[in-house]
Amino acid sequence: YAQIFSEIDLSLFQRKLIELPDYIRRQVDRVLQEHRPKLTALRIRERRYLSSLNAFEDKHKLDEPAEYPSSKIFHWSIVVAMLLVESIANSYFFAKGSDFGLTGGALQALLISAVNIGVALLAGNYLLRNFHHMSLVRRFVSWLGMVFYSFFVLFFNLATAHYRALLENDPSNALVKTIPSLVKSPFGFNNFDAAILLFIGILFAVAAIIKSYKAD
Repeated sequence: YAQIFSEIDLSLFQRKLIELPDYIRRQVDRVLQEHRPKLTALRIRERRYLSSLNAFEDKHKLDEPAEYPSSKIFHWSIVVAMLLVESIANSYFFAKGSDFGLTGGALQALLISAVNIGVALLAGNYLLRNFHHMSLVRRFVSWLGMVFYSFFVLFFNLATAHYRALLENDPSNALVKTIPSLVKSPFGFNNFDAAILLFIGILFAVAAIIKSYKAD
């Protein structure tokens, strides 16, 4: 074996190994030269963004970094799932009093869920986030808006519960009698399904406003 190895000419491999670092440096320099204008432009843009961010943090007295959901697609898919789940759950209760059965109940439930969750998303985005604003006026307006929103959520879901209770006794006039029944006795419905609807509506409204608040 020693004689065989001694006859192998390694000079070619040695020369290639010696030349390899210079070859790698030349390739790196070539790639850098090709992409240098783009990298320079990106670096300038990065510095501008950092400058704007620092100015924004100083202006608004921020000392903590922003937090973002790991995936916005996953985040908003949860909101869509909430809308579907509430609609499906509500459709079961409305189907009992609807002349069109499950289909009519599903349409009513989808409309009610869309309003309930849609308004919650708007409140979370435009009211709840302004609790942290540096402007006292915007903070006051957001607090005032949240008070009105809380009354709206309670009123809307109580009206839904009264409507569901009236569907069993007088389905043809249930919609007309909902508001008078609500004004006369807000919690005066003696119907288990209506109570479940009230609980589900408020629960999903609270969950939706939190998801909207934490979306960005």
